[in-house]
Amino acid sequence: MLDRLKTMSRGSWTLLAALGCIMAGIVVLAILPKEKEELKEAPRQSIPVKTVPVLMTDLPDVAIYPARVEAERLVRMAAEQSGRVVWLGAEKGAVVTNGQLLLKVDDRMFAATADRAAAMLKQVTDDLARMEELRKSGAVSTSDHENMATQKQMAEVAVRQAHVDLDRCSLVSVMNGLIEERAVEVGEYVNPGVPLFTLVALDSVKLVLDIPEPDIFVARTGQTIDFVVTGLRDVVTGRVAFVASVADPRSNTFRVEAVAPNPGRQLKPGVIGKVPFTRRIV
Repeated sequence: MLDRLKTMSRGSWTLLAALGCIMAGIVVLAILPKEKEELKEAPRQSIPVKTVPVLMTDLPDVAIYPARVEAERLVRMAAEQSGRVVWLGAEKGAVVTNGQLLLKVDDRMFAATADRAAAMLKQVTDDLARMEELRKSGAVSTSDHENMATQKQMAEVAVRQAHVDLDRCSLVSVMNGLIEERAVEVGEYVNPGVPLFTLVALDSVKLVLDIPEPDIFVARTGQTIDFVVTGLRDVVTGRVAFVASVADPRSNTFRVEAVAPNPGRQLKPGVIGKVPFTRRIV
């Protein structure tokens, strides 16, 4: 048998190889239709697509500028009359109202002067009344009557002056606000013109910006601005009340002030925030 195989010609081996290839091709062809059917049966997944129209719109050119809070009104109050302080009516940090008594200096001397002026006026008034009765009978000359009338007018002026001096011994608040500073204690001697109380109004505040020269041309009174402060959840809206006409020579910036409400007095002078400032629409 081995000898027969050895004696087999090369052509026979080629024939066997060709038969083997044909059999393999038949097997592959039998499998391929099934694979194609499986591929056809696999479901196709659709991808959702949404179209959005493109619209042309204007975009604001916004610059962010730092802004600081300042008191809308701050008043330093001094005594109007010299004397020793005998009474104080408000502590530092207290809320005061317009007309509230803050301080009194010793007014005994001025009270005595007012009493004396009042007594003099009463005497002159009584003398003038008697003189008018005598004048009806011709016992008093016209010049004497006129002199007495003049004395009464002078006495009335003296009474008013004495009451002014007496009133100036009391220092009263000129606005609603808070006492930021108090520089006096009971027993101290004070002189007119020396600041004793610093009052600040915080029901509304000023928002101050320094705007550079290129952007100052779009700032105008009446426009609204938003003020953002770290730590506050709400944005504060103010209205521009002042735009400087002259630049600061040191920075070449223009001061812009806006007034904003301050409910709860949350904003305090010195607080720094940011203001988005719209320069133009592009």
